[in-house]
Formats: sequence, C-alpha cells, structure tokens
Amino acid sequence: MKEGVRKAERQKRDSLTQRHILEKSRLIMEKLFSLKEFQNAKTIAFYVSVKSEVRTLEMIEKGIELGKKVAVPIVRKEENKLEFSEISFLKDLQESSFGLLEPKKELEKILALDKIDLVIVPGLAFDLHGNRIGYGKGYYDRLLKELPRETKTIGLCFEENLLEKIPSGANDEKTCIVLTEARVFRR
Repeated sequence: MKEGVRKAERQKRDSLTQRHILEKSRLIMEKLFSLKEFQNAKTIAFYVSVKSEVRTLEMIEKGIELGKKVAVPIVRKEENKLEFSEISFLKDLQESSFGLLEPKKELEKILALDKIDLVIVPGLAFDLHGNRIGYGKGYYDRLLKELPRETKTIGLCFEENLLEKIPSGANDEKTCIVLTEARVFRR
C-alpha cells in the first residue's frame, strides 16, 4: 500500500513546474521563518532539496544570515544512517551520495543530535497527523527515533502532497508540525 502512495505522490509532485515549486517554496519559507519553533531554535538541521522537493537552499542561506547554526545531512550508507554537519556557507556543499549535496569531507563538523533544536524533514507526502511517506530507505525515520524528545521536527510539503491519512508502520516516526504553502498542522 505504501509503495502505491509513494509512487502516486512522486508523480503528483514531479508534475509541478519549476516556477510553481519556487513560488510555493518561498511561501513555505515565509511560514517556516514566522513559526516560534524556528525563531527560538539556535541550531537547525535542514535537508538539502533535490528535484521537485520543497526548495531549502534559500532557507539554509537565510538561516545562516539570521545567525542560526545550520546543519545538513550526510548519508552514511555503510552504517545506514544520517549524521548532521554544521555548515557556514552554501559553497561548503558538493555533490555526494545519492546525488545529494553534502558538506565537503574536509569541512565536516558533525553535530551531536542533542545539540540540534529543530529538524526540517523531507517527504514525498505528509498527512494531517504528522505521518510521512519518504523515499523508502528509512534514513529519516531512524534519525527521528534517535532525537531527544524535546527536539522539534517540521515536515515540509506542497499542499498537493498533504493527505488525509498515510498508512504508517511500526518503524515510521511522526513530525511535530507539517507545513505547506497554505497551512500549518501541529500534532
């Protein structure tokens, strides 16, 4: 069932034009930056967007400009996990695992999870209860399980990818907040 939802949501999102993705991403950024959870966070872990995801590069850059400590994920395929490395500039990133932008090896500055106040979580789709459909590898679900309880998590998605209910399993972790260009849902 999950694979069918994953495929349908990927197709829906991939049908958006680049112009719409950028416009919707800017609206999401405005909403994100106005949330008290974002404003109060000192250290924020962002995902680095690819393809038709909500664009985060501008969010990362503005977060750094606002004086936030910003971290981005590094995929540790051999360990089947994510770690977050602090970055100071977008130019600190280079293409790496899965074609993702990650910090250059010589600039890695791994942050302990208990030093992160807020994690911005990607997904193909989210529901009104914080459930998400990821890409099927489980990296973020494993990461979310390891976060200290007080760490806030925000899932970003386009309104088209906000579903009433997503099938969830024992290994799935919910986000605290789901944010689209039109709405904010808290659980």
